Amino acid sequence: MKLRQKLAMVLATAMVATSVPMVAMAATSTSANTVNMVYGDRFAFDYTGNISGDSSTTAAAIELSMQNTGSGTISASEANPIQFILTGNDISFTTELYADSDLTVVPAANKAPAAGVFGEDLITNGNIAFIVQNRTYTQYSQNSDGSYSRHFSIQRTSNNEVLVTMYQSLTTNQYLTFPLAMSITGYNPYVTLTGGGLITSQVEINLSTNSSVERYNTSVSIGNEGYISDDGYGSLGSIRFQENKVGAFRAVSGMAGVNYHLQLRDNKLEWDFAAGDILFAGSDVDYTLPSGAKNFTQTTDAGAHYSEYVNLTGGLATSTVPNNILVQVITVDEDEMVINVVENSGSSSNRTLRGYLELTNLPVRLASRSSNLTASELEITIKEVELNGVPVSSIDEDDYSINDFKSTNSVYLRDVIAYIVDEHIVFQAYNELELITGQEVQTAELSMHQIIPDAINTRDKFYLTLTNGYFDDSDLSSIRFDIDGYTISNDGIITGDDDELELDVAALLTAARTRFPNASDQDLLNNIYFELEIGSSLGDEGDITLEIESRNLSEDLSLYLGTSEAAFSVDWESVNVEPGVKGQTRGEIVITERDEDTFQAKTEIVIQVEGMSIEGATVEVTDDSGLEVSKSVKSDGTLVITIDNESTDGAGSIIIKDVEYTVSGSMPRGSYDMYIGGSAVDINNSSYSNGDHMSKKLTESDYLFVGSDIFAKQLEASIDFNTGIATVDGTEATLFATPFLSDSGRTMVGVRDLATFFNIHEDNIIFTSGGHVTIKNGNDLITLTNGSNIIYKNGQPIYMDEPMQIVNDRSYAPAKYIALALGLNISYEDGVATFSN
Repeated sequence: MKLRQKLAMVLATAMVATSVPMVAMAATSTSANTVNMVYGDRFAFDYTGNISGDSSTTAAAIELSMQNTGSGTISASEANPIQFILTGNDISFTTELYADSDLTVVPAANKAPAAGVFGEDLITNGNIAFIVQNRTYTQYSQNSDGSYSRHFSIQRTSNNEVLVTMYQSLTTNQYLTFPLAMSITGYNPYVTLTGGGLITSQVEINLSTNSSVERYNTSVSIGNEGYISDDGYGSLGSIRFQENKVGAFRAVSGMAGVNYHLQLRDNKLEWDFAAGDILFAGSDVDYTLPSGAKNFTQTTDAGAHYSEYVNLTGGLATSTVPNNILVQVITVDEDEMVINVVENSGSSSNRTLRGYLELTNLPVRLASRSSNLTASELEITIKEVELNGVPVSSIDEDDYSINDFKSTNSVYLRDVIAYIVDEHIVFQAYNELELITGQEVQTAELSMHQIIPDAINTRDKFYLTLTNGYFDDSDLSSIRFDIDGYTISNDGIITGDDDELELDVAALLTAARTRFPNASDQDLLNNIYFELEIGSSLGDEGDITLEIESRNLSEDLSLYLGTSEAAFSVDWESVNVEPGVKGQTRGEIVITERDEDTFQAKTEIVIQVEGMSIEGATVEVTDDSGLEVSKSVKSDGTLVITIDNESTDGAGSIIIKDVEYTVSGSMPRGSYDMYIGGSAVDINNSSYSNGDHMSKKLTESDYLFVGSDIFAKQLEASIDFNTGIATVDGTEATLFATPFLSDSGRTMVGVRDLATFFNIHEDNIIFTSGGHVTIKNGNDLITLTNGSNIIYKNGQPIYMDEPMQIVNDRSYAPAKYIALALGLNISYEDGVATFSN
């Protein structure tokens, strides 16, 4: 019988034996005292042979706490114990962790004798004692008479499963805390509890504070890439060493922290360090500085230690931890170097926050004066190495060579650490913006690098402008600069407005010297990092580029930052209206937002037509998006659409149709534009009532035409009598009547088609009984009759060589003569008739 089946029977028996009514059933909640862990960690029961003196064991067993969260007591006893199963994921309950503890065996009846009988072998902690025998951990609690009673046991049944048995009751809100000995075998360690009845089953009780367990105690990555000129000037980027487990750099068992081997993947370059150089030394660190070596650690006026090559963040920067950090070069051989990172024992051992150590601006030089570098990517390999007994306090130039170290086959990285360039000054962007026009600004992460010493004349400013974007100048004082991990506030360094910013390098250096009083200009200008808030206005779709101009540059620079996409799309039909006519209802406008909730609640879309008064409109929205709007027409002829509720189920569309116009009789004939603004389409616009609703607007050109004659807009249309396809200004158009050749070889076209192609509104094409067609073309009146070969224009006859015909309810006339009546030019070539006004 399988263990789970046995457990079910035991649980059922326990429920019957204890006669617990269903309404009094208790419930439990179980959690783990999570710890920081890495792959391969071992957590053991705390007795001699498992932890003390065993470097392969990481720490004491993980504790799980089960609380009775119900209203009744969970009753258990020697006669009627309660059991549940714990199944592990990415952990192993290995045999050696459940080895016998070699202690005195507890007597029968599960009662330990009075205190002292166990002798020196008794494993006690306050009023509890435990023993491990037969792959079972058993814990006892001390009674008032000094004897011990069995509390619970944990039996290893397989590598991934243990059976927990409770022998004592658990009252409401009381906890049962029990340890788990295990090895970490994967990257997502947790246990699943299978209970039943009185014990609540739970899945994925996490054991690690890490969201994902790392493979090794430390990891390494490249932070920012640096720049090196083709003649060897410049510096590398930054290398980030991360503690995957708190205390990963601590000196233990005679090992001095962690050693890393760094190798440049270009043999024309070599490290500009010497063996024994101190890159950083905390105030409480004892170290030896060999002859010829340098200590690059500096001290601020407040007594804090810092280095131009080392930045500490996270747990390594807290409390007194930095006082006990040492970073030292062990040995150097041209393009290879070994460094040692150690957190000495004087550091705080109680911290729970993991730390980061960043090496930045590490100097390199050309291996030969006659060498020149080729523009390319410079790679570096970094690996953890070991050498038994590296004495941090007695490093000497001749103590070690590169060959004395061997890989630990753990941490390894090969990546780009710098770019070899032929420029003297470089600007770089580290993230790609994805802006939506008129919506929220985003942060551009930027840097400036002086590659060649004195390439920047600090008296000459840099001028920054944007293509398809603007600078958010609402709070320029919030801009921050980063130099070697030190933050500098924007006190007159960057000034300007949303169109152009000025970067004053002299002001930047002045501010930087408050932290780095002894640093050279080159050291300070090697790597300067800063951020700018950037937005994109309505209509500014396309690539966003930062344009940089300065007398320091041989030519202006253009830096790609990202893209800007339209927040919405607009589809519309062009509208023709007559001067001097009130209440003309025309057209349809569809405004569709790019994404769900692009149009925010309580914002507005404002629509105006150039020189025109909107008197009314019907406004609808797509039914399934959740978008809700209301409309109002203002006294100045402006249509205002208010977003009452934003869309919640996909992007919404606003349909504006039957727009009513009143046009004065004095309005000149021609085309007029439509303007779309308001706070919904651009956050820099205010509401209509505040009057600044059109500071950012979208212009839709030639939306409306006053006058219905064919000369309102210059057009060219063509009809291919071979294929039956028509185009207007190169775009395929819909034909209501298929053109054909008459029996006498005349090209017959639909009267309605040719008129509408040239913006004569359908309302001005009138079909009446008896086969009569009347076209109003501006001040001209054109009439045709079915079967007649005469067109009348303002009462004057035009004689055709083929009569008008009605075929399949469509009115046709010879192309040449209807064009003549409308005042169009016509030409023929290879069966294609081309018309122009």
